[in-house]
Amino acid sequence: MTVSLGLTRVIIESDSRLAIKLSVFEPEPPWDVLTLVLGIRHCRLNFGFKFAWVMREKANGLAHAVASSTAKKAHGSSSEFVSSPSALFLF
Repeated sequence: MTVSLGLTRVIIESDSRLAIKLSVFEPEPPWDVLTLVLGIRHCRLNFGFKFAWVMREKANGLAHAVASSTAKKAHGSSSEFVSSPSALFLF
């Protein structure tokens, strides 16, 4: 989706500190999360994505806002949020 939208600077935020830590700092992640970590590393290396940890409250608030907005605009495009996010969620 990011390639088709022409996005070149993508930051993916997660409330899982462990997932971010394993993806960035752990040379040999545990086998049970290996697929997830390799996927994150692939996106980081091949597409230039950045991954960041955020507090759960912030992540849940953003997810709720996106879901509410999408539900209210059933006829609209959810990509509107991607192109012009609310200043409330920028940092």
